[in-house]
Amino acid sequence: MYSKPNVPYTQGMIVLFRSAVHVVAAAAIACTAVGAGPASPSDPIKIGVILPLTGSSAGVAQDLLRGIQLAFSENGNTVSGRKVEIVTADDQNTPATALTEARRLVENDKVSLLMGSLNSSVALTLLPYAVRSQVPYITTTIAAEITGSKKSPYAFRSAAAAGQMERPLAWLLHRRGFKSVILMGSDYVAGHDSTGMVGAQFTALGGSIVKSIFPPQGDTDYGPYFSTLGDAKADLIYGYFFGGDTLRFVRQYRSFGVTQQLAMSASTISAAGVAQSLGKDVDGILTAELWSPTLTDPLTIAFEKSFQKAYGDSPQATARSGYVEGRLVVTAIGILKGNVPNGLAFAQALHDSHFKEPGGEMFSFDENNNATVSTRLVRWQFVDGKATGKVLETIGGVTQDWKAPR
Repeated sequence: MYSKPNVPYTQGMIVLFRSAVHVVAAAAIACTAVGAGPASPSDPIKIGVILPLTGSSAGVAQDLLRGIQLAFSENGNTVSGRKVEIVTADDQNTPATALTEARRLVENDKVSLLMGSLNSSVALTLLPYAVRSQVPYITTTIAAEITGSKKSPYAFRSAAAAGQMERPLAWLLHRRGFKSVILMGSDYVAGHDSTGMVGAQFTALGGSIVKSIFPPQGDTDYGPYFSTLGDAKADLIYGYFFGGDTLRFVRQYRSFGVTQQLAMSASTISAAGVAQSLGKDVDGILTAELWSPTLTDPLTIAFEKSFQKAYGDSPQATARSGYVEGRLVVTAIGILKGNVPNGLAFAQALHDSHFKEPGGEMFSFDENNNATVSTRLVRWQFVDGKATGKVLETIGGVTQDWKAPR
């Protein structure tokens, strides 16, 4: 259970916190010298949202953005009597573009907080700029460094870090009798990291890795890889692919008649209509999910009704992640009673935020500003023209450094 620390953040972040305090104090003196000061309480609090709003990831980005917008609109875009304004920017999934847009949002639009990003490379480019600018930055990207080697009082992850879903998923699958695995992932950092973490957990539990295969990102023909699996002595394939790669990978997995059970990483099936697009090809696939729309807790039901009313369709997992991000910011502004004097105060309020989220859990951060999450093992099926993920099992209280039960 989370308990509020006696000092900002924890012993592990005291040096970072003190350094930030000195920087903020110096900045305040400098501002006073030139007659500058905080925005008037009558001005809106501006929140910058940077996402790939065009290109191949635009569908996922729009899902996330709609969730964020819903969290604010449910409060009339006002918190503690203060208007809140969302200012968006298109990072085009490119680090250089993202950095240019972040500078525009912070230096021209005067946003008090940055949030968003889907690409870990983008997030790791934005992070040092946000820290230097003393502007809190919230992301859902998985790069472990954000709350690890590059942790900062200004850096937050509102979803799972790399390994935070993979290790529990591997444990759940191994416990269900899968003992040998073929690892397949797109040939870039996230693909290697995700499959590597699943493989490491499998072997730690006594399982075995039969093969590791890494097709190029954007590959259109997985046939040569699947054709080598007929005699492979494995009972499970774990795949890490995203967007269009997921669609092609799963469809060709079916067309080649591969017999091994398929499991995939979190959000690859549940994001941006992928499950629905797969149709019957989604049947039987296992994934790890933070949340599922099939849950029946009151907050899930309320979120789904609110989303349906606002946008005319049902929310997917990415929209829920955006909604949680938005609720986090709303809660933090409420803690500050609508007064955001500086980035460090905003960061402390974000760290201290607790609220119930769809799924029924209490949202909280660990000492490094990484969210504690639940890992849900989901089996997908296509029934009556609709793709649905049934939750088979849930592990709650999963931290970034989660260890498998002995």
